[in-house]
Amino acid sequence: MNGEGIEERRSIFIGRVQEQRQFKVALQGLLAHHRRWREWAEQVGDAFDPADALGDDSYARIFILHGIGGIGKTRLTERCLELARESEADPAVLTISIDLSRGLPVQQPTHLMDRLYNRLAEMGYAEELSPYRQAQAEAPKVVERVARYRAENRERWNALVQTAAALIAKGAGAVGRAYGLPLDGTATAFLQTAIVSTVAV
Repeated sequence: MNGEGIEERRSIFIGRVQEQRQFKVALQGLLAHHRRWREWAEQVGDAFDPADALGDDSYARIFILHGIGGIGKTRLTERCLELARESEADPAVLTISIDLSRGLPVQQPTHLMDRLYNRLAEMGYAEELSPYRQAQAEAPKVVERVARYRAENRERWNALVQTAAALIAKGAGAVGRAYGLPLDGTATAFLQTAIVSTVAV
């Protein structure tokens, strides 16, 4: 799409003011954390170790758009990506759009990760993502160990699943309250089900 087409689409987007405001709040929290992280890295200098990077629970890491079909979620998502690209950030915010309704179905978390990796590789980030490929090669051994533990410690495994579900539900509710994000009972239940399904597999 040429520049004129993009500007035209931006100019005709109307409404969803509250949702755009909520997204901007989440984005600014992320950018503020990134600035603090970079300042700390510069202060530490050569002793910098990403594993010891500053933690920060003061901003939302996930922004979820949910609702019935046909209400404009896709177009609002595109608008949010535009807002991210237009933000005054250094370096500029990297935005990625993947239409999961196309191509192979996403039935497992690894399918989504592969789709994301392929998209980033197309954008020229394959070298930076080499650790993912390494982890992917080592995954079968990890899966085998986890499966063995699950079979030998069924009671502990079930307790782990329930604990994970409780933590994700609590965390989702806290983020929703702190940032006014649209995490109602349905969205929280969705996240809780997702984490239980992932751990239980």
